[in-house]
Amino acid sequence: MAPQNIHVFLAGSGLIGSALLTKINAQRERLLAEEGIALKVAGIVNTKKMVLGEHLGTLSGWKEELNTRGQKADLAQFVAGMKAMRLPNAVFVDCTASEEIPALYNTILAERIAIVTPNKKGLSSNFKFYKNLKLLASQNHTRFLYETTVGAGLPVLSTIRDFMLCGDRVEKISAIVSGTLSYIFNSFEGNTTLSKAVREAQKLGYTEPDPRNDLNGMDAARKLVIVARECALPMECADVEIEQLIPQGRKKETVKEFLKTLERYDAQFEAKKQRAIARGAVLRFVAEIENGKAKMFLKEVASNHPFAGLRGSDNIFSFTTDHYHETPLIVRGKGAGAEVTSAGVFSDIFKAVRL
Repeated sequence: MAPQNIHVFLAGSGLIGSALLTKINAQRERLLAEEGIALKVAGIVNTKKMVLGEHLGTLSGWKEELNTRGQKADLAQFVAGMKAMRLPNAVFVDCTASEEIPALYNTILAERIAIVTPNKKGLSSNFKFYKNLKLLASQNHTRFLYETTVGAGLPVLSTIRDFMLCGDRVEKISAIVSGTLSYIFNSFEGNTTLSKAVREAQKLGYTEPDPRNDLNGMDAARKLVIVARECALPMECADVEIEQLIPQGRKKETVKEFLKTLERYDAQFEAKKQRAIARGAVLRFVAEIENGKAKMFLKEVASNHPFAGLRGSDNIFSFTTDHYHETPLIVRGKGAGAEVTSAGVFSDIFKAVRL
């Protein structure tokens, strides 16, 4: 019996894209032998180069392949080439943080090519664009999967879809959606100051290159908007009420200067921490959706609360619904990192095609 082919076209060869290629390379022989699935990478594009071809050679040498055979990157040309190849079970995988690539999703879905992405930019941009993408995917009977935009590999959006499908009304969602802010406040214990926790998070690669982009809450707000939209709320990023942890008027400072400035706020946050400890609580940066509104704020949670027991960059989501009213349903686990995110993307590739 001939194997079933899946053809992957990958945009982005950074941390998540590279981890995905490594997973594909490690699993392709097993998939062929045990499942009869031939998983092939038929195209790769990054910010500098691109390469297309049904047989790209060994994936272990994809960097060399890009360097030797690759042309100058041109997203429109890459998508046109993907369309012209007309390969069965084609999946476009956007592993970038680009705002430019989501603008091409309409064109890709119109060609009945499935999309899998952890890129939050398109899904959290204006609501009309989001609705049009969902409608186009539905009209073309084409899968558009973005589970990994929220919670990395955690089953967050799929859990909400299950609630919606069975008519289980979502009353409230409380969550810690930022792996970075989770790590910072999980580490903000004992003698550790806020500025030290931020520096440690940066050293471990949890923060954006500029930690201000994590501390301002915008990345977390994008995730919250995607969650709200899955609950059928027509929410925009501007609708999310965000408590600013640090005043944002220091944009001209370099990252090094900002981290030094951050030390000025250590005493203020130490006082908040001590007040929480005196009340048997800890500090957590919490996101909530309730009564059609969304907000993110620093909150004291009791030491026996599920949010208090998080470790590292864990995410946690608490769903209060008609069915889970007295005891909310909890989804918890590692919510950041290339390994878990790429694993979620890998899984979605198989869900995106109908074999």
